[in-house]
Amino acid sequence: LRKALFKVELSVRDNKVVLEPSVEEIEAEFVGAIDTMVKNINSLTSVDVDAMSLLNLEPRKLFDIGNNNEFYAEVDANIKKTRDYVSEKIHGAMERPVELAAFFNEYVWLIQDSVEIYILNFVESTGDPEVPPSLDHYKAELSKIDDAMHALNEMAFKEENLGFTQVNTERVKDLLIAR
Repeated sequence: LRKALFKVELSVRDNKVVLEPSVEEIEAEFVGAIDTMVKNINSLTSVDVDAMSLLNLEPRKLFDIGNNNEFYAEVDANIKKTRDYVSEKIHGAMERPVELAAFFNEYVWLIQDSVEIYILNFVESTGDPEVPPSLDHYKAELSKIDDAMHALNEMAFKEENLGFTQVNTERVKDLLIAR
């Protein structure tokens, strides 16, 4: 069994199920590592200053990559190609976790309102506060809730291994079912 490269968790933010960390945050970390390498390479200076300490020499940069220097155009192109490749692979690895979050989002209506407000809205859904919902209306609403509970119970394990990514669904699943 292959270990996951990414471990993310589903969580609820602003009545929406999201991945934590997000795809964008993961991508920023990986691309940031490439940018840090470029920065570190650009900070290298010649050893002339240290080797000839009796002379008053200014430090000379050895490389000037990532700064549109024509002498390093091929290196810059390779860096861009690498960044694009890393971004593409991260987005590819995160497609299924994003789909899983979208599936849980279909049931976020369960927690948008408190139980009291949900019931009040249901009772007032006839359009006339003097007319209570019919028995069929109650049956349809209870069926909708029952279907949601069944789907949530059967939809995902506490941890889903989706290729390179392991998604922890426990907190969101428990939150939705508890309601």
